[in-house]
Amino acid sequence: MRRALRLKTIGSIDKAEIIAGRRRVDLPEPGEIHVWVAALDDAGWTDDFAFIDMEEKARAERFYFPVHARRFRRGRIMRRIILGNYIGMDPDKIRFETAIHGRPSLAANETGGQAIDFNMSNSEEVVVLAVAADRRIGVDVELEKPMPDADSIARGSFHAKEAASVAATEPPGDKLEAFFRCWTRKEAVVKAVGSGLQMDLNGFFVGTGRRVDPFQPLYEPHFEGERSWWVADFSQGPVYAALAMDGPPRSLTIRRWKP
Repeated sequence: MRRALRLKTIGSIDKAEIIAGRRRVDLPEPGEIHVWVAALDDAGWTDDFAFIDMEEKARAERFYFPVHARRFRRGRIMRRIILGNYIGMDPDKIRFETAIHGRPSLAANETGGQAIDFNMSNSEEVVVLAVAADRRIGVDVELEKPMPDADSIARGSFHAKEAASVAATEPPGDKLEAFFRCWTRKEAVVKAVGSGLQMDLNGFFVGTGRRVDPFQPLYEPHFEGERSWWVADFSQGPVYAALAMDGPPRSLTIRRWKP
């Protein structure tokens, strides 16, 4: 039997080292993932439009509610500042490239030859940014909320065994935990792959229960796509969060970022 891979986790969502503003930080070591968590409604944020580009401003203006536009802008400002801290560049000077399904990456001439990957997710006021130097990664975060249609969503988007597990789980609080653990794990894989929701979500199994160590999904024979992914769950209810990466992770460092 293969021995489980142990993940060294430094920090947690609510008890992590706090790093504020613009401060040079070292890139992750091979096999190391850095996860940055921030609260978008905290005091002290700058809404300086000079930090974001025209495309980001246009996307912010498409939100109907001002609170959603504000959170979007702040998330993009945070992304620019943290990535700038890694590569030694002013936030407003960073340029991004966009893949066919909209997945952003740093422009090749801005990383100094380093293979840097990042991915960001937000849910209401919680935003998470994951950074790696030798892995393709995806991250998803979901703030717990009522889901009266959890069973029907699970039937349409989860593996049959996962959907059955959600349907059989009671009471409602436990059902939500099972649903969101599975959802964030699957979404993290989708975001790492970068193929959007065209991926066969029913064709791989990540489970609904608590997992302490990183693991590899189980795939159905009909599944088409890469099978090199590893998943790490770092949920801490009511915040559910998961990472996916294309190789076994060695350590996960969670930091809180403040403006």
